[in-house]
Amino acid sequence: MPSLTEDLLLTLEKQTALYDQVLALMDQERTALLSRKPQDVLDLVRHKETILLKIRTLDESRQLVCLRLAKLWALPVAQITLSVVESRSDEVLASQVSAVRYRMMECLERLRAANEINATLCRRGIETIELIMQTAFAATPTESLTTAVAPATYGRSGRLNGGGTYNSKQWR
Repeated sequence: MPSLTEDLLLTLEKQTALYDQVLALMDQERTALLSRKPQDVLDLVRHKETILLKIRTLDESRQLVCLRLAKLWALPVAQITLSVVESRSDEVLASQVSAVRYRMMECLERLRAANEINATLCRRGIETIELIMQTAFAATPTESLTTAVAPATYGRSGRLNGGGTYNSKQWR
């Protein structure tokens, strides 16, 4: 029967493998964003969401193992870190925990960087769409988009011809 440390190690290895899959999908997402293929982006986001659900399930398993380790070692659960697990494991397991910790940290850093790049691409895409819409609908570049695309029954002041006030929430 595997030890709690081996259970933790297995859970972390599975999570890291899933993070690697998310990273590969983020690279594909960046390509789809640059190629301006919104349907491909949506498909990739759905796939990432599925993987993230699996990661969340594994994270719950990891937390349970950490609770058991905390009881076994008579420590508060907040003190159960990979460094503590390493220090309380035999040499072979400690080496494996160290390796998976390094891989996970490296993968999470790459995910953070990829996420920043993709977020920037999304923001630029949204800004471009807003500029195109403002150019197409606004009388002047400084005119607000919500005013520019308001129905003809609304005046430029934002009031209904019948005296009501324009509600911008209906356009969000």
